[in-house]
Amino acid sequence: MYSKSLHALLHGMKKSEQIQKATGDVIRELRKEKGLTQEKLAELSDLHVNYISYLERGLRQPTLTTLTDISEGLGIRLTDIVGKIEASIDK
Repeated sequence: MYSKSLHALLHGMKKSEQIQKATGDVIRELRKEKGLTQEKLAELSDLHVNYISYLERGLRQPTLTTLTDISEGLGIRLTDIVGKIEASIDK
């Protein structure tokens, strides 16, 4: 059996790219579950709407501080976001 990092490389995506994509997918999913627009989440998180868009499209990787701001904007715990990202990567 291949290690996760080798498995990712064999499938054409580096681990950092997997994490970036999974993070964006999770943020989008949670935002939509809460019925928020990108604009509203940006406002609640004190971030620029373009940055939220970049994150959701997997074009940027947030810092832990930014993920904390987003979790507060969503009204959930940071560990909930991180857990969903981890579960997405482990699929």
